[in-house]
Amino acid sequence: MADTEWQHRYNRVEDGKVCFLQGSHFNCRIPMLVPCLINMSGHIEWGIPDHEGSTEQELVDLVATGDESTLFHLAGEERLPPSIYVALFDTGNAGVLGNLATGADVPRSVIEGIVARGGAAGELARVNDNASPETKDTASIGELSYRSLHLYLEERGATEAQRKHVLDAFEATGPGPGGPLLGEVWRAATARG
Repeated sequence: MADTEWQHRYNRVEDGKVCFLQGSHFNCRIPMLVPCLINMSGHIEWGIPDHEGSTEQELVDLVATGDESTLFHLAGEERLPPSIYVALFDTGNAGVLGNLATGADVPRSVIEGIVARGGAAGELARVNDNASPETKDTASIGELSYRSLHLYLEERGATEAQRKHVLDAFEATGPGPGGPLLGEVWRAATARG
């Protein structure tokens, strides 16, 4: 099978204890956080079980009996019942928590629980779109996505002037993390009225 823009050949590269996949068409290394096989032609075959169509009880059983790899993959799935995200959180597994921390469909209660636990997963969860405004207040404005800021402003009931102040501060930070804490920017915006 010929490579296309969607199918790239990869080589497994060992770098200390971390295994990477390195693409042959670009100079990029992807951390292998998930189990995969590289078939004879060099294409990735992901070892992710298909959970589409599983009942909630089957997913509960999978969380209870699944190995670390399965739980990690399940934590990255979208549109799971909220109870499954809670059960995955309850495992306390660092990789699972890290995957949940960035999930678009993970309920706020789980995101806030990850933030409360701290660590690297807590830092990621702080800027999740589903994090509470109070949690987002503790992040530098540049760490947040544009969507996350809009959700924040909506939840805060921001006026047009407050929106403009916050979004101007976001734009002023330039690309990438940095800038003042969002809470400080919000307090300045509300002081202006």
